[in-house]
Amino acid sequence: MTINGQVEAVFVVRQGPSVTAFVDRCPHVGAPLEMEPDHFLDLSKTEILCSLHGARFDPATGLCRLGPCKGRSLVAVPVSIEDGMVVAPE
Repeated sequence: MTINGQVEAVFVVRQGPSVTAFVDRCPHVGAPLEMEPDHFLDLSKTEILCSLHGARFDPATGLCRLGPCKGRSLVAVPVSIEDGMVVAPE
């Protein structure tokens, strides 16, 4: 996805009816978040986990709850659900 003129990897988190999307980049050092391809959540599936330093983020807001970037947030990407599909604005 292109955001502000840069191509960015984006991931989507669905928890119940709620869907959020974020740029796949930790605000601490810009590292990708995923531990393995398409695995962004911790084992309990309640927090987004950074692969580099273990920072933990709220999946609803992207706010870092624990780790070296505590208090900072992931870059959110606006999405909606249309006809059962997750859609981002162009």
